[in-house]
Amino acid sequence: MGRISDFETCPEVGDIMEAFIERWPHVFEGFDVDGIHVVKSQRKSKFLIKLHAVGFPNYIFGERPYIVEVYADRWDDATPKQKNIAVFHAMCGVPDGGFDEQSKNYGKKLPPDINMYMNEFVACGGIPDWMYNSEAAKDPMEIGEEEIDGEDAIPEEEDDEEARVPVTVDDIANVGLDEGEESKPQEEEKEEGAETEEVTA
Repeated sequence: MGRISDFETCPEVGDIMEAFIERWPHVFEGFDVDGIHVVKSQRKSKFLIKLHAVGFPNYIFGERPYIVEVYADRWDDATPKQKNIAVFHAMCGVPDGGFDEQSKNYGKKLPPDINMYMNEFVACGGIPDWMYNSEAAKDPMEIGEEEIDGEDAIPEEEDDEEARVPVTVDDIANVGLDEGEESKPQEEEKEEGAETEEVTA
């Protein structure tokens, strides 16, 4: 466990969060920077920063449901773009209602899912490994929601007419047949087989 002297405040992260809220208002709607303690740690880590859910009953005394821990050994050597990508990633870990005491999501963290991945994927310019390839990734602070084309967004649910339908046994049996031609049901095949046996008997 770290000593108190191993931690210090890091207002730079709060400033980046405020800028992202302005730049990505729909993604971070309801995000409350004042609900997060940001501390710079002397602990070693492979990450630049990490989001921690304080949890009950600890947040009662701290009055803030989250802590963002900044790892000084990595953070101090990072470029502005690397810092922005790391902060964006941490902010995406807070669910809707994460700062609302009346919400069931209060003080919780989102598990990684497709929505979180797509938000970060689009924000970093469509680079799949944006966290480890910051040179190729774009800076989400420079892109912003207004520059994202609709085609890059998460696809909506398909219309009912185009909805997927389960594959049936007959569908599989008809694979390779000409259009309009259908395979004969198994019952008919059995009957034909029986007739053939009677003729050859």
